[in-house]
Amino acid sequence: MLELIFPLDFERLAEFRLLCEAMRKAGSGDTCVRDATFIYSRLFVELGYLAQVTNQPGYLTSDGVALFESSLGQPVTKVLADCRVLVPAPGGEFFCERFARHNAHLSGDFKSGQNRGAANSAVVRAQKQLVKESLQQAMLLPPEFYKKQDGSTMSDTESRQAILLIKNLDRCLKLPTRLTRQFTEGLVMDAGMAAAKYSEEQLMQFYFWLRNNRENPVVPKTTEKILAEFDKFFEVSRMSPSPEIKEQNITAT
Repeated sequence: MLELIFPLDFERLAEFRLLCEAMRKAGSGDTCVRDATFIYSRLFVELGYLAQVTNQPGYLTSDGVALFESSLGQPVTKVLADCRVLVPAPGGEFFCERFARHNAHLSGDFKSGQNRGAANSAVVRAQKQLVKESLQQAMLLPPEFYKKQDGSTMSDTESRQAILLIKNLDRCLKLPTRLTRQFTEGLVMDAGMAAAKYSEEQLMQFYFWLRNNRENPVVPKTTEKILAEFDKFFEVSRMSPSPEIKEQNITAT
């Protein structure tokens, strides 16, 4: 049986106190704590059901907003966002970090910490080989492939980092080894932009997330599609709870 984890000390949390104050100002008076408790608990229940469907614990979808507010009979989502119980997410959705932190197990595709750790370790172990392959692959592509968005030429380091990013995404998605003819100028440019914007540690955390969530129906199944909207998927990964593995001296240079 799935169990919802609710913070034992929720009444002492800053966001709950802000919610109580918002209820008092809205006219609840002496019942503000009771009203805030009901809203807070209903939110967690709604998020619990949604997590099993979306496989993204903590996300309150636009449809979820409608169902949640219908169950309460009042529009409270904005109030919860103002009180920092929820934070706005793209597409009219919201995210509850505290729920995600404690209830990752409610995800429909939940993997145990042991399984996630094994997947993350596999990503780390693959780095040395991928760095070697990236150097070899970078030498096979024509120089005109290594262009930035502004038309300038990538440095040797930047070009290898772009290829390494592509190879890591291919591997995390469990795709066949990419042939030289399957590299395109647009793909390399997108990879170069992402590699330049995010640190190696940030990208490693993204690989962990992608490796553990590649079966999720909302995750693209090609490297090209992920790189085309990399900032969006990186933000999703940042909000998703996952164990971290800290590995030193992983470099593309």
